[in-house]
Amino acid sequence: HILQVLLPMVRGWKAAGKPPMNVASVDIHKSYDTLKVKKVLEVVDQTLSEPDYLIKRFAAWTPRRGLRFIQKARPSSEYHPFMQEAEAIAATTRNGVLMDLVEYNYAKRADLMNLLSSHLEYNVVHMSNKHLLQTGGIPQGQGN
Repeated sequence: HILQVLLPMVRGWKAAGKPPMNVASVDIHKSYDTLKVKKVLEVVDQTLSEPDYLIKRFAAWTPRRGLRFIQKARPSSEYHPFMQEAEAIAATTRNGVLMDLVEYNYAKRADLMNLLSSHLEYNVVHMSNKHLLQTGGIPQGQGN
C-alpha cells in the first residue's frame, strides 16, 4: 500500500525540519468512466475551428516497434508535402522507414462533431440480457 511507503518518508521529512509537504494520491485507472461527455464535446467543439480537415495516413516501421500506422489531420487549407510531414515524424521515430500511404481523406467539421457526439451520447451497453444507454463517462470498448 502506498501509505506504508509514504508515511515514513513524510515523517523523515518533518523530522529534518523541511517545509510542509503536500501529497496527492490520484487513481486514474478508471478516469474515462467519470469524464463529463458534454464538457468533452464542448472542448472539441472549440478545438475544431476549421470547416474541413485533411486526414493523411502514413506507415512507420522500426525494429523495436514493428509496423504502426499514423494519421495526421490538419485544416484542409494547411496542406504539408510528404517530406515536411516525414521530418516531423522522423523527429520521434529513429532507425526506421516511413511510408506515405497516399490515403488522403477530407472530413467536414460538422460530420466529425456528429460522429463524436453519436459515439459519446448514444453508446448502448449490453448487460444481463438488457440494452442500456451509457449516460456517463467515455465508452472504452469491452471491459475485462
